[in-house]
Amino acid sequence: MNRRIIRSVVVLAIFSFMGIVALQVFWFRKAYSYEQKQFEDNVIIALNTVAEKIYSLKKENTENAQPAKQISQNYFVVQINDTLHPFLLENLLVQEFKARNLTETFEYAIYDCFTDSIVFGKSVSIKENESESAHYLQYIKWERDGHYFGVYFPQRVAQLFSSLEIWVYSSILVVIITIFFAYTLFVILQQKKLSEVRTDFVNNMTHELKTPIATINLASSALGDPKMLEDPERLKQYIRILGDEGNRLKTLVDKVLQASSADSGSLRLKKEPIQVNVLITEVIKNFSEQHSTGAIHLNLQEGIPTVSADKFHLTNVIFNLIENALKYSNDVIDVTISSHYEGKYISIEVADRGMGISKEHQKKIFEKFYRVPKGDLYETKGYGLGLFYVKQIVDKHQGEIFVKSEPGQGSIFTLRLPIIEE
Repeated sequence: MNRRIIRSVVVLAIFSFMGIVALQVFWFRKAYSYEQKQFEDNVIIALNTVAEKIYSLKKENTENAQPAKQISQNYFVVQINDTLHPFLLENLLVQEFKARNLTETFEYAIYDCFTDSIVFGKSVSIKENESESAHYLQYIKWERDGHYFGVYFPQRVAQLFSSLEIWVYSSILVVIITIFFAYTLFVILQQKKLSEVRTDFVNNMTHELKTPIATINLASSALGDPKMLEDPERLKQYIRILGDEGNRLKTLVDKVLQASSADSGSLRLKKEPIQVNVLITEVIKNFSEQHSTGAIHLNLQEGIPTVSADKFHLTNVIFNLIENALKYSNDVIDVTISSHYEGKYISIEVADRGMGISKEHQKKIFEKFYRVPKGDLYETKGYGLGLFYVKQIVDKHQGEIFVKSEPGQGSIFTLRLPIIEE
């Protein structure tokens, strides 16, 4: 499946889920508004009925009754023209609320304009037939002249969501599906990216293997010529070619094996006390014997404490960092290797004055198979395994590695390892 098809599928899937989420939000809001409106209408009608009954009991004209007013989402008031007995009001409210299937707990309070205060407040649970002092309405006054009583529903929001239970569950389900979809999409894109990187690695590795194999075949055929014995210098040249190409193949295999061992959870380090300066000197010596290097400078601090490390793997780590510094240097090779210690850590720095690494790639260079591209080309040969191996080994030593770099100004790789506390 090519990139264009995958991109189209991803875009369509995203728009589809956005549509589903938008519809869910729309219908949830509609259902919420409908339930709230129905509740408010029932409360207003019940309160108006209560007011009419109060006027009838007092043998007053019910046409003088003022309609109930909604102050907030769950607070209603009714104006009356005289004092009112709390027991009578409570019974009328319970009766009308039950008639309209309003079973929520409510608080009611009565305001007396003569004393300008709430004279009575109470909380009533219709379902449990319990009542207690009001906790809300006794502190609230309506800024109007005259007597009035107020009704407050403290559990309105909870009851509203309870009545919308199916919509709440469906919304949660949509959120879960959306998260799962986003995660699946992320995994698919990551797998596609990894597949492309692996394909690039295989192609690059295949190309690198073909060259030494072809050279070895040619050298072997030439050595099979009986006349070759008559030319010792030429014979030595072909033997040297076979050795060089054999070492090249060994290097390729070692790179893959190093990365495989570092990526394996079964890797066990054989730690021992290591003198870092001595190890760096040995690596430089061995490196110089195997490679034609440029200028490599040492700046090693004396008296550095020992570290507990696996000598084999730590040697490979330093070797990889030096090899990278040389590989990515410009025409003039200038690499400096430093060591020093601060507190409980020893630092090893490998600095070059090469091409440098842009910030967007610095976080990715330790990923498996990742190589810093330049346009659509990879100018310097590599397999994206060296720094991955370095990072894995450093992590297993409870150390850390980071890079400071600017394009065109070189790079500084800093390795920090814990010292052995005496």
